[in-house]
Amino acid sequence: MTEIHCVFEESPERGFIICAVEMAIFTEEDDTQDLRWRVGDALHCHFDGANTPRLTHSHFTRDEPIAAVKRLIDKWLG
Repeated sequence: MTEIHCVFEESPERGFIICAVEMAIFTEEDDTQDLRWRVGDALHCHFDGANTPRLTHSHFTRDEPIAAVKRLIDKWLG
């Protein structure tokens, strides 16, 4: 394997989590800078040295309840 895709997400409790797509690799940290270092540690723990992916694609996602907020505002205003 030469590359791996990971998704950054805000944790409901605090900080951020990252999980690899289609693999059981997870880690968490208080900020995204430290989380980037944790990804490398998690990959080295999961793979042996020769098979560690050389490239990591990271995607940051954020769930925002925009539709629900808009419905509440519409309800209040009208």
